[in-house]
Amino acid sequence: MPRRRRTDTLSADEATELFQRALHLRTAIIQAYARLSPYADEYRDLESAREALDGALATVAGRKLDYRKADLGLLE
Repeated sequence: MPRRRRTDTLSADEATELFQRALHLRTAIIQAYARLSPYADEYRDLESAREALDGALATVAGRKLDYRKADLGLLE
């Protein structure tokens, strides 16, 4: 059943799917800007997009994620 309001909460399955898709997007962003010069405008744009994505995921998770860990620090 689709949510009709912003205040409606995500189910566990919806949150899991959101995280999986977002992590694929984050990986693609990192791979793209790894090939760019740090001084290029595109590099800054992609970095801003990654930061916004990380912020959105932290909001959904309720805490800052640790991307160094396999479980993103969510199982602690």
